[in-house]
Amino acid sequence: MNSTLMQADKAMAVRRGVGAGMAAVAICLLAACSSTENVKDSYVPLYNASGAALVRIHRPLSYDVEKVGKVQIAAESVWTQVGAIPQGDVFRQTGKALLANGTREAMMVISADRIQGFFFDDGLYVPVDKGAGVTVVRR
Repeated sequence: MNSTLMQADKAMAVRRGVGAGMAAVAICLLAACSSTENVKDSYVPLYNASGAALVRIHRPLSYDVEKVGKVQIAAESVWTQVGAIPQGDVFRQTGKALLANGTREAMMVISADRIQGFFFDDGLYVPVDKGAGVTVVRR
């Protein structure tokens, strides 16, 4: 076989290997972004409640949240902004806390007018697939 062809074949094999390696790294990074994450240290509480945003959920919503279980949001529930994490603004249900599995308080995380996931009282953030669109009302 011609040495030029052999070198071209080797170069092609190296490019394929590098491309496959880059694809594997990208998949790992995407998987890391979608998993649960402890963000307790990055939570910033909202100290001025008079400037807090509000959200009203008009229809019931239900999410199966990884490592937590089912979170069910009641129709016509009202949520008040209580802080923020890197993934979005954190909203707590007004009146009584929303409990996941009856034990852990779940707060909605909203960014770009969509539910992105839930923030729990222990500092855990869990993203959701296909978060519902919401209207955030700023006061």
